[in-house]
Amino acid sequence: VIEDFRDISKIKESEEQFRSIFNNSAEAIIWADTATGKIIRCNRQAEKLLGWSRDELVTMHQTRIHPPDQEEKYRKIFADHIRKGGIYKDELELYTCDGRSIPTEVNASVHDIGKLQIIQGIFRDVSKENVGYDIESFVPDDRGGRLRFIEVKGRIEGATTVTVSRNEILTALNKPEDWILALVEVPLQEETPADVADGFREPGPTYATMKAPRVRYVRQPFTREPDFHAVSVNFDWRKLWDSGNSPF
Repeated sequence: VIEDFRDISKIKESEEQFRSIFNNSAEAIIWADTATGKIIRCNRQAEKLLGWSRDELVTMHQTRIHPPDQEEKYRKIFADHIRKGGIYKDELELYTCDGRSIPTEVNASVHDIGKLQIIQGIFRDVSKENVGYDIESFVPDDRGGRLRFIEVKGRIEGATTVTVSRNEILTALNKPEDWILALVEVPLQEETPADVADGFREPGPTYATMKAPRVRYVRQPFTREPDFHAVSVNFDWRKLWDSGNSPF
């Protein structure tokens, strides 16, 4: 009986530690049921970022926390991640209770908790961090040299869209000769029969380990400013890719 009591005490202590870490995380954390798409758990930072209470959030479908005009896009992202599993990192938009779009960097992963399978999303607000480019490089020339500004966008092979922030577009328009959009496409490869037979992974696509990512430089990709209330804009990945050239 004493041992049972100790075991129960350890379980309760572990649960309390988890709740404390989860609820007090500096990043917004949201769990969604993979079977229904419904949000089942969130922390305080998620409430603060989105403006809804926890009770309101846990009644919502996960598409409700993204821009309403992009519902199908986020349904597809959700379904694709369930199918692929693993850890997924991307730039996504969250949609607040007062109608604002917030660009975020998300780390998402699929977990089995008892009989329930969930996607955990850890969202970081990057709206105040974006200076309009990722890399600043110096290019020497006959006039002493100039600065080049490069914004890098990476996607897995087969992706159809890429999100560019308002600030990135404005920077590109303000520095048309010096701003470059670098597109990086990470190829997928099918597992070999030997890999599957040896039990290393389930059959299906995975990140390529042998093929090098493909890179395109797109110069002057944008022709006009985004709408005043737009925080970011989605572009057709393939059209941008086809308009670019090899950097080498």
